Amino acid sequence: MPVPFWLIRQDVPNAYQVQNAFYDFYYLRNKQASLVDGDLTYTATFWEGVKVVDGSGNSIQLGYFNPISPKGLPSNVFIFEYGDKFPATGKYREGQLELQCGDNLEIVSVSDITPGRVRIIATTPERCTVHKLHPYLKASSVAASDNSAFWTYKINFLRHSASASPVYQFHSDGVNSKRHLLGNIEELLDSEKNIKFSNGDMCEGTRAHRQGTIKLECGCSYEISKVSEVKYCVYEMVVAHPAACQETPKCDAAEKKEKLMDTKRGMVQLDHEPVLSSSFPRDLLHV
Repeated sequence: MPVPFWLIRQDVPNAYQVQNAFYDFYYLRNKQASLVDGDLTYTATFWEGVKVVDGSGNSIQLGYFNPISPKGLPSNVFIFEYGDKFPATGKYREGQLELQCGDNLEIVSVSDITPGRVRIIATTPERCTVHKLHPYLKASSVAASDNSAFWTYKINFLRHSASASPVYQFHSDGVNSKRHLLGNIEELLDSEKNIKFSNGDMCEGTRAHRQGTIKLECGCSYEISKVSEVKYCVYEMVVAHPAACQETPKCDAAEKKEKLMDTKRGMVQLDHEPVLSSSFPRDLLHV
């Protein structure tokens, strides 16, 4: 009886220059995506195999995932082979699964390529890009200072490349000016559809690179509304933007103006650094 490829394909000669197809998608291992189509339920278990169960509880194995990246196919397409035999042809069932951007991890369609060979389309939030979901952020910047006006946090969105989309923490008081790179924005989102930034400056406390996430929320103005350090040199930011709203927000003009004035007042720099709490998480905008 066939078993998953990742258990048996350990003897491939180096001459074939084998690439592990699952390397960039390891976060999906042991997760499942399903689709109910009439009395049939299709289930893909990453990175083991794909099966279908009918209304009577009969299970058919459609194939086991092959970790070898097939030539000519994009990295988000995966081959599954050596399923149960297809009666009409006497050959093992097989097929391919393509991962696309979507709100949830789920199978959205199943179709036949040829008898005994199927094509499955599955979605996952990790295949969504910042450019696709948040085009209004392109080539923009947003900043906020803490209530002592000592540290300023600035996000540069989608400039030209990942290296040109940095997230900074800085202050300027003459000879004691200081700046930390908190990370560069990554193209793909995380499982919660948040923006990720990584590979920042080395953290003194952990000797690891600074990193974090940015959550977009509906707001009357484009602003950083929250900055938290959830543990040493790992940050969570919340950015409000009118374009992130499902419906047009009801905004108070006076309140909007007051927020703008608070932001301008907060940009005045002080000549000392406030004492920071050692407890996590901690609010970095209200120290």
